[in-house]
Amino acid sequence: MFKTVMDRPMTDSTPLLLSRRFLPLFLAQWFGAFSDNALKSAFAFLVVYRGVDLFGLAPELAITIGGAVFVLPYLLVSGLAGRLSDAVDKARVVRGTRIAELGLAALAGTAVLAESAPLALAAIFLYGVQSAVFGPAKYAILPQHLAESRLNAANAWIESSTFVGILAGMLFGGIAAGFGDTRLVAGGFVVAALGGVLASWFVPAAPAEEGAAAFRFRPVAASADALRAVLRHREVFLSVLGISWFWAVGLVVMSVFPEVAKSVLGVDQLVANLLVGAFVVGIALGAIAASWLVDGEITGRLAPVGALGMAVALIDLGFGAGAVGAAAGGVPLGLAEFLATEGGVRVLLDLVGIAAAGGLLTVPLYAILQSRSDVATRSAAIAGNNVLNALVMMAGSAAATGLLAVGMPVERLMIWIGIANIAVALYAVRLIPHEVVKGLGRRLLRLAFGARVHDAGHYGDGRSPAVVIANHTSFLDAVLIGCLLPGRPVFAVNSQVARKWWVRPASLIFDLLPVDPASPFAVRRMVQRVRDGHRLVIFPEGRITVTGALMKVYDGSGMIAALAGVPVIPVRIDGAQYSIVSRLRGKVRTRLFPRISLTVLPPRDITVPDGLIGRRRRAFAGARLQDIMTEMVYRTSPVERPLFRALIDARRLNGKRRVLEDIERTPAGYGRILSGAFALGRVLARRGRRGERLGVMLPNAIGTVIVFFALQA
Repeated sequence: MFKTVMDRPMTDSTPLLLSRRFLPLFLAQWFGAFSDNALKSAFAFLVVYRGVDLFGLAPELAITIGGAVFVLPYLLVSGLAGRLSDAVDKARVVRGTRIAELGLAALAGTAVLAESAPLALAAIFLYGVQSAVFGPAKYAILPQHLAESRLNAANAWIESSTFVGILAGMLFGGIAAGFGDTRLVAGGFVVAALGGVLASWFVPAAPAEEGAAAFRFRPVAASADALRAVLRHREVFLSVLGISWFWAVGLVVMSVFPEVAKSVLGVDQLVANLLVGAFVVGIALGAIAASWLVDGEITGRLAPVGALGMAVALIDLGFGAGAVGAAAGGVPLGLAEFLATEGGVRVLLDLVGIAAAGGLLTVPLYAILQSRSDVATRSAAIAGNNVLNALVMMAGSAAATGLLAVGMPVERLMIWIGIANIAVALYAVRLIPHEVVKGLGRRLLRLAFGARVHDAGHYGDGRSPAVVIANHTSFLDAVLIGCLLPGRPVFAVNSQVARKWWVRPASLIFDLLPVDPASPFAVRRMVQRVRDGHRLVIFPEGRITVTGALMKVYDGSGMIAALAGVPVIPVRIDGAQYSIVSRLRGKVRTRLFPRISLTVLPPRDITVPDGLIGRRRRAFAGARLQDIMTEMVYRTSPVERPLFRALIDARRLNGKRRVLEDIERTPAGYGRILSGAFALGRVLARRGRRGERLGVMLPNAIGTVIVFFALQA
């Protein structure tokens, strides 16, 4: 059956878990996560609950050191691992690490059977080396096998399955070791290693990208290159910082939790493992929620929400843990007794909340890391992520170890970590205000106006240079494009408008380019921004419509696309002209929340023939742009709608407004036209047959219009 699934061709509609490009990697990394965490959990529970000694250290310090030892290889070998995955077939790296795990399983099994903490610590270190080599290949192979729109879903599955593997490994290693069944633990290591080897054999090839550097064994230079690959793009660097912070918090919380469970909560081994399991389940739930919320979009707007959620849950956990411990009274609590205490359910929900918020934080950030890194150095960037992860995690572990060593209670440590998370959330909002406001604006626009985008695929990801042209319907237009379409475009704004007080705050969020239409250098400035790789938004009409239809289109807008050599992307805004912030008040029935839609048309080119210079060249570009705008309006209008149906829709849209007047100066509204058309239509229907052509000779009067629509009716 497994081979049958592997043989299925991959399409965009193929479920990820049935695709040969994803399932083998998914299973291989699951077995790896299981083994790593079974060993770490077995080590922690042997030290805490069975009294196995590590150099005479206190249990909470011993298990914190165990977590740090697993992280240390990420700092030492991640750079080399990234360079290796960039230089060779990533599938070979995946298979090599799984085969190496067979030897590691034998070493870990020996350490557990002998109940030797130093030997287990050595095995933890070597498992860390293997994971550090596997990590860049695992994450860099996804963009090579999957479309960008599927990266969030793939990362959610990878994160979820990783943490299910972590959960299974922690429960397996903790429960078996805590109750003394070390032979079962040792056997589990071997079975997991064999499963990983089998799955890795079906991972499709992922050869080195064109331009990738050859592999050289230079550890220091490789780590420096990995960090440079991260620092090259601000968005990637900020994503890595967010990922690193989460892993640092998770390492500290999970490292000290066995001691928290025993000394603070006063629960037995089974409950302690179940609580660790709740934490891991929460991460999986958060990862799935993150994938659903961003809906395929590559964005970091969930980062502040995730950081703030972690803060609230951590602080509440610190306060709630003491209440459970007081209720225990020195007798280890079973599951029923724990849940019956005043703070038992509270602690359980806090653990799930910390982890779920962490899932919201990390899944979108991993997608940014994968999609925004340079293709030829993607593995190096992921390795740089691992290096920074390790540095932040080591620093966090060192700080936690120091605070515990000077006598800080572990529940108070949780509170202080939560307070630090509030600062991280505020800093994230400050670093990515555009992402945060864009996400909030999109939600509000959809809620208030039912705003939707049609044919968004024509717009792409918003990162490639282009000139976006749109009809100008209201003061909402720039907000609609900025919030509903991907990327961060540059908006060309009249310099006089840009100086107004209500526009200045927008410059903190959106990228505004003030231009003076009267200046000969205005076009040159806009062309340069496009050539620099930006997407420029222009309203070619120059002012908001006062008729509801297209206004005069200025030639200069067409010249920008022609000179920059980039496509023009037409965007039709419809519905905003009926809002109270349009300039049609008194001409149409405006309202607070009209339905608004954006329709994106396929990109067009404006190519000026050779030989045209000066005004003739400018006039040609302007005429071409006018044609594109006219075609845009036509193609996005309901041209197949019958005329009488259009009249009824106009009545619904505009109410009883007076729209006709003749020489007698007696105005007529939609209501009079419709009632007259229906009444007269019945009379005319008796004088002719359906489909018959009738000629009508009437004066230039309101009655003529009514007769015309009566024939339609």
